[in-house]
Amino acid sequence: MELLPTRKKLLHNTTMKLTLATITLILLVLARIPLYLFKNSSSPSPLPVSTKLGKKCDMIGGKWTQSPKGPYYTNVTSRILDQQNCMKFGRPDTEFLKWRWKPDECELPMFDAAQFLELVRGKSIAFIGNSGQETKCNFCFRYSLLIFGSLTSESVFQEGDPMLVSNTKDLEIKRYLYTNYNFTVVLFWSPYLVKAIDVESTARTSNRLMNVYLDEAHEAWMAQIETFSYVIVLAGNWFFVPRVVYENGNIVGCHLCHKENVTNLAILHGYRKVFQTTLTSRE
Repeated sequence: MELLPTRKKLLHNTTMKLTLATITLILLVLARIPLYLFKNSSSPSPLPVSTKLGKKCDMIGGKWTQSPKGPYYTNVTSRILDQQNCMKFGRPDTEFLKWRWKPDECELPMFDAAQFLELVRGKSIAFIGNSGQETKCNFCFRYSLLIFGSLTSESVFQEGDPMLVSNTKDLEIKRYLYTNYNFTVVLFWSPYLVKAIDVESTARTSNRLMNVYLDEAHEAWMAQIETFSYVIVLAGNWFFVPRVVYENGNIVGCHLCHKENVTNLAILHGYRKVFQTTLTSRE
């Protein structure tokens, strides 16, 4: 079904906001790396931070600025996943690569794989949500760590890292381990964050009907949440999928389900509620 222009615009704006929010959260974590440590690291020298040590910097307030130097790597110098290798598939220009985020109050240091892995040694991060989380996980951890790790004169990885070490037959849970650092990254497929049941099929298609329970946690990942050092959640795109919405065990309406005598709901109905349920279920 073709989305109306207004819906396309809403989808684009919503996706952009969610993406920026997730990236901002990751940057906030990275920004807390004490840059005066690891001075003997063979990794690239980070940019100096313009604020005084200990002063917090608002990473959200800022703008994208042109960076004439371009990226620190290319599809020739580092391993790049095929689906992100634009040059391999014929993109002629490179100007789209020459941008970086500039906070208003400080200078964002260059990402340093060795420093980051030292920071998360023995810890774990869980990405919970839809396929957008898998994309961010691939880029921010599996992908960017491999790229920046390859820029150092001394490898920070053991051969085969990150290793897929999932000990479950559930294909909706993926667990990766960086063996040298005992650092674990886990992906949970949970498109609404809360309990959701596929009514019609098992394929991840955009026209399948889902039953979504706004006030019931998704136990598959909620049961493990306390075992993770950090948890990053994302929801959004699947609110455009046909769904029947439940609260307190009762149907409150539906979106694009075309059922008689059922209230038609707005696209983002329940969006705030799923985050409330997610963030309060373990209180």
